[in-house]
Amino acid sequence: MGIIHFERKRRVRVAAAAIQSILFLILSYFLWNSKFSFDDDGLLQQLFILCENKIKTNHPDSSNVLFFDVGYDKVLMNVYDEDGFSQGSTSITDRNKLYQLLSVLSSTDTYDYILLDINFDTSFSSDIDTLLFPLIASMRDIVVPSNTRENDIPSILEEKSGIAEYNASLMDLDFHRYKYLIDGKESIALKIWKDKTGGNYLKRWFGYTMDKRLCVNYPRIYFPFVLSEYSSTGDKSPMKEKNYKNLGADFLEIMDAYPDLPYLFKDKFVIIGDIENDSHDTVVGPMPGSIILYNAFLSLMGKKNVVPVWVWIMLFSISFVVSLHVFGVIDTDIKIKSNYRIIVSLISEFFSYSILFTLLGLLVYVTTHIMLNVFLFSIIFTLENLFIKPITNHNTIKK
Repeated sequence: MGIIHFERKRRVRVAAAAIQSILFLILSYFLWNSKFSFDDDGLLQQLFILCENKIKTNHPDSSNVLFFDVGYDKVLMNVYDEDGFSQGSTSITDRNKLYQLLSVLSSTDTYDYILLDINFDTSFSSDIDTLLFPLIASMRDIVVPSNTRENDIPSILEEKSGIAEYNASLMDLDFHRYKYLIDGKESIALKIWKDKTGGNYLKRWFGYTMDKRLCVNYPRIYFPFVLSEYSSTGDKSPMKEKNYKNLGADFLEIMDAYPDLPYLFKDKFVIIGDIENDSHDTVVGPMPGSIILYNAFLSLMGKKNVVPVWVWIMLFSISFVVSLHVFGVIDTDIKIKSNYRIIVSLISEFFSYSILFTLLGLLVYVTTHIMLNVFLFSIIFTLENLFIKPITNHNTIKK
C-alpha cells in the first residue's frame, strides 16, 4: 500500500508540474500578443542588443535602400473641418515635389518597393492632389499610411494603405513594440511583407499564424537598420556620412545631373519620410518613424516573430524542471534555512530565478528576437516557492 500511495502521489505532482508548464507556455504567448508590458522589458532588450552585437557581426545591406527626407520640403496648408470652416493652417509635405519624385519613379519603373510615409489626411488638400492621388493608385508596390479612423485618407488610396498607428501603455510609452494586425487591418509593415512575398498572415482562435506557423503579432521589434548618419544608440554622429537624400536639395533641384535615373532606382527599396519631424523614442534611441516601419518589415522578412518549435520545447522543459522542484518531486541542495527571515528567502529565490530566466531570455532573443517576461515569471516562481514549496516539503516524496 505504501508503494502504491507513493506512486499515486508522485504521478499527481508530476501531472501538476506538467499542467503548470503548459500554463506557463500559454501565459507567455498571451503576454507576447497583449498590450501589457513591464519596465524590465526595455532594459533587458537593451542588454540583449548589446550581447547580440557582440555575438553577431552581420547586418542588413543598406545599399538596396534609398531614403528621401522631406523634412525641409514643407508648405503651409489651410485646414478645414467637416463643415468647411477654416481651422487655421498647418505645415505639410510639398505635394508638388512628391508628384515630381513619384512621376520619375513611375516612369523609370525599376524600383523594388516604395514606402511613402506621408500623411494624406482628408482634412486638407492641394491643387496637385487630382494628379498625385491617381498616380499613387496606379503605381505598383507602394504603401501609404492610414489609421484606424474611417475616411482618414482619400478613398482612392485605401487599397494602397496600411495602418501606421502603434499602441502604448502607461508602462511602455515609446516605440518598443509593433502590432502587425490591428483590429483585422494590416499594418504598413505587414502589407509590405504580403505584397512582396504573397504570404498568409491570419488571426485564428488560438492566436496568429504566419504561413501556417505560430507567430507573435505584437512583438518587440529589433532595429538592424539605421540611417548611417545615426549611431547605434540613435544619436546623430558627425563622424558618419549620411546615406539619405533631401528630396529637394539633393535630388529634384539637381535631377538633371544624374546620368542614369533608372539605374539610380534599380532594385531599390525607396523610403520617403520625415527625419526631423517624425522621430520616436525606441530602445536604441530616437529613430524616424519610416525607419521603424522598415525595421518592422525586416523582422517579418526574417521571421523574427515566428516562435520555433525548439523554443516551445525549451521553455516547457525549463518550466517543468522548476515545477518538479516546487512540487517536491525532485529535491535540491539549494535551500534557505528556516531560521532566515522571509525577506532573505524572497530575495534569494527571486535573484536565482531572475538569473535563470535572463539567461534563457537572452538565448531566445538572440535567436528569435522574442522577449521573455523575466520579471513576471521570476515573481511567479518565487511566490510558489514561498507558499507551495513548504507544503510539498512537509510530505516530500521519498522511498
